[in-house]
Amino acid sequence: MEKVRSFFNIWTVPKFIYSFGDLSLPFPLRSGAVLWSVISASVIIVLGGHPFLFIDSFFIRHLGIPVLIGYVMSRPMFEGRRPDRFVLATFSYLFRSKQTYAGMPVTLGSHKANQKITAVRRVNANAKSKKSKSDKLRRTKSRPNRGR
Repeated sequence: MEKVRSFFNIWTVPKFIYSFGDLSLPFPLRSGAVLWSVISASVIIVLGGHPFLFIDSFFIRHLGIPVLIGYVMSRPMFEGRRPDRFVLATFSYLFRSKQTYAGMPVTLGSHKANQKITAVRRVNANAKSKKSKSDKLRRTKSRPNRGR
């Protein structure tokens, strides 16, 4: 079977920011990391720093935490995907309608979830009595040979 070539990966060029205006950065920044940092910093400012009031330093609360969030959210971590895509995929799986391989919707019908289950333990009354070799031979002869 011939392998089909895919040229999808040549269009996914990583986007880096090398400078802000005339200010040249010492290392390139991912555009996604900058975006997540700006979004998280704006959320912290709008909330007044309420989730992070236990941190006394203004710079850590309003600069360090957004940079850390941007760094974490721009790295592939869970199953080779970014954390935001992983959470999005998990929630979309939980809330979408399930279908079988044939495309039919999955329905539980009359099945009730979380029913009480009765556990029955089978006790063998003859477990401690030793059986003779003749009993063992009699049991093996009565079974049909299944190609063993």
